[in-house]
Amino acid sequence: MMESSMVSISALDLFFLSSLVMAAEENRLSREQILPAISSAFQKQFLDARQASCLQEVKDGKTVYEIEFKHNGNTEAAFYTQDGSLLETEKAINTTELPALIANSIKRAHPNAVVKQAEVVSSPDGTVRGCEIDATARGKMIGLALDSSGKILSADSADAYSAPIPLPVEVAT
Repeated sequence: MMESSMVSISALDLFFLSSLVMAAEENRLSREQILPAISSAFQKQFLDARQASCLQEVKDGKTVYEIEFKHNGNTEAAFYTQDGSLLETEKAINTTELPALIANSIKRAHPNAVVKQAEVVSSPDGTVRGCEIDATARGKMIGLALDSSGKILSADSADAYSAPIPLPVEVAT
């Protein structure tokens, strides 16, 4: 005779599982799979790049190529279209280097937030368009996208330290 039992899955587990589903929408490419136009554009724009890897993703119904790399000691990413046109770049910065407008906006919206990671998002011409932030506040993980004026464009969160949420998952024992 089979018995059923309930299994608890925490919100953090759910957040992790959802990130796996999102990762499934990304496709890591080998050097040989990178389109020549993208490879050529990247090599011209980032001569000293090291440890580059490429992801193919679909964003808003369009195929985008993200190249993650090290450049001048920084972790960066460049986003390209299929024809090699640069869409934007992201550069990891020290959390203490956040522009004042953005830091103040985060403090107003989330007074107890502790910024864990920050990236500056720039246009192809180098103009800073905003920042992407990962933070924690009151036991929640928060992801924020802000424009250069500090306006929050998007926010998402998940319980980081909450008690497990029971879900009715049947397990045969």
